[in-house]
Amino acid sequence: MISLNEVLERLDDALDRATVEKYVTRSWVKSAPMQQEWQFEDIDVARIRLVHQLQHDMLVNDEAMDVVLHLLDQLYGLHEQMRRVQHAVNRQPEHIRAELMALLAGADHDYS
Repeated sequence: MISLNEVLERLDDALDRATVEKYVTRSWVKSAPMQQEWQFEDIDVARIRLVHQLQHDMLVNDEAMDVVLHLLDQLYGLHEQMRRVQHAVNRQPEHIRAELMALLAGADHDYS
């Protein structure tokens, strides 16, 4: 866990304290309250960078940010689920994997 000051140092002063506090209060970034100061994990620092890029490079406004981040979270969640499915399939015997691959190859024709 790192402090808000350490986060700002890692970001090379690209963001100020008020901006990061805004991201936390709008629930765009999670933090763990420790004593008197927020604490962040590395994934939180990456999310702060993402939000900053979305706002400043892609001009995503505050109202749209909630929707964009929600959709990105869903996408990352689905990616993780697919990774677990792939792992489970890879652990199956070859004949089961072959049958699953055949079913998936024809899946675009049957949605039942």
